[in-house]
Amino acid sequence: MEDETRQPIPVAELKQHYLRMHANSDLLFEKEYKDIKEPVNVTTRHCDNLINKPKNRYGNIKAYDHSRVILSSVQGDSESTDYINANWIDGFKQEKKYIATIGPKAETTSDFWRMMWEHKSSIVVMLTKLVEKGKVKCHKYWPEENEQYGEIIVTLEEKEELADFEIRKFFLRKLSNQMETRMVKHFYFTSWPDHDVPEYATGLLEFWKRVRNSWEGPQSGPITVHCSAGVGRTGTFIVIDAMMEQIKEENLLDVYSYVSRIRAQRNFMVQRPSQYSFIHYALLEAVTFGDTEIEVQNLRMRLMQLAEKVAGTGMTGLEREFQLLNGAVPDELSDFYTATQPKNSKKNRYPNILPCERCRVVLPAIPDKEDTTYINASYLEGYQEKVAFIATQAPLDNTIEDFWRMVWHEEVFCIVMLCGLNEPLETGEVRQISHFMYLEWTEHAVPTKLLTIIDLIGDLQKARRKHLDRPVVVHCSDGVGRTGAFCTLFATLERVKLEGVLDVFITARMLRTQRPGMVSHLDQYRLCYEAILAYLDSFEESQYQNFM
Repeated sequence: MEDETRQPIPVAELKQHYLRMHANSDLLFEKEYKDIKEPVNVTTRHCDNLINKPKNRYGNIKAYDHSRVILSSVQGDSESTDYINANWIDGFKQEKKYIATIGPKAETTSDFWRMMWEHKSSIVVMLTKLVEKGKVKCHKYWPEENEQYGEIIVTLEEKEELADFEIRKFFLRKLSNQMETRMVKHFYFTSWPDHDVPEYATGLLEFWKRVRNSWEGPQSGPITVHCSAGVGRTGTFIVIDAMMEQIKEENLLDVYSYVSRIRAQRNFMVQRPSQYSFIHYALLEAVTFGDTEIEVQNLRMRLMQLAEKVAGTGMTGLEREFQLLNGAVPDELSDFYTATQPKNSKKNRYPNILPCERCRVVLPAIPDKEDTTYINASYLEGYQEKVAFIATQAPLDNTIEDFWRMVWHEEVFCIVMLCGLNEPLETGEVRQISHFMYLEWTEHAVPTKLLTIIDLIGDLQKARRKHLDRPVVVHCSDGVGRTGAFCTLFATLERVKLEGVLDVFITARMLRTQRPGMVSHLDQYRLCYEAILAYLDSFEESQYQNFM
């Protein structure tokens, strides 16, 4: 396919385009990716200078001369002091909107902060862990309190740690002019796996929204983006941001042309075909889901809107949201290999409710016994914790021992039981733990006294303060319906408390990527909205202030 035959893709045709290109293991995406032209007649003289080579992280990641970020010379020595492995990258419309750079090394950390100061960048996007697979990918270039890097003094002002990312606010001062203070926000995405791309785009898109909402336009300075090499994940994030701008401006997207354009500014931007395909997947999810975040003062009005029919669908907005919980396209990623082994089938209460491989709880093996590592249970994120909950089915007669082994091994401090007494329950006790039994929620209904479940969450929140970094086991009969609604409600209310905003859809969507089927029924999904509204309304009566 020649470049001139390629046309921007209308948003309305993105899903059809993605499915066609993604078929047969991304066959057409890979072909298109290979057609991206590399720039010609570019030089890397400064990058290749022997004095500057120690400032590069990888020998093949070059900073082109024509687009390199130039630092001020120190004591007139421009040859060795004006170089950093970083390039200016154009946005969709704005020139030099981004700086793409390597993850700082110990010997380049002061250069990094000097670049931030001199080019007035107020946002850093970090997309790599410090160490991955035992290899150092990036030096820890920020302080826990206060530290001086060359001429720049960096002070940590705030830190917020969430399940998939961390946000820090730093104040910068220069030794020669300590009266001037500048603020830099540092966004650190901690959930990009060691391999090419995240399995789902939801977490990265939530991260991207935080970055987007912090950028106030050209007056914020360039957005500095880095991973380890500053080309693969860095390029992927930049392309998503730029294409979301094109979608907003033109209702079109042209990933191929934009990647070709930024490849001329920094080599290998979007380093692998899988990243190129993932960009399209993330954009499809973003335009399909839309913006489902709600400020608490707007919740009542938003619920009224969700009760209305969506044109051309025959469904209400709430029904449409619930339908989209499974994703913008059919899920091909869930792997149930262990759960579907014949030896484990008797440990599943329902054959269609299974833990996916990447999130399942693995029990320690019992010596001289076979088939002792499997349990139908999944790790789940909370709002702030990477592992906040373990969702599981009500134990069967033959899995009671496994249940308690899990409680012990995972250092669980609390069990939340959402089954009625006439449904299967576990017995026994291994160590002193809290056991919350909620009896107002039967299998085929939802609680009518919404504030009672808010009270339960409040009690659990108080108990949890004494047991940080230890998970809560939540179970109903199947471990997905009531369990999913409870975990969604718990995490959403945490965000309401801390930020005054909520996103029931994204919270439930994230849980479904970790344990398929979570929040099984529309009534359970509606309950999450209605319980939050009841919680907010209760403040008028000065009651149920569990989170305040």
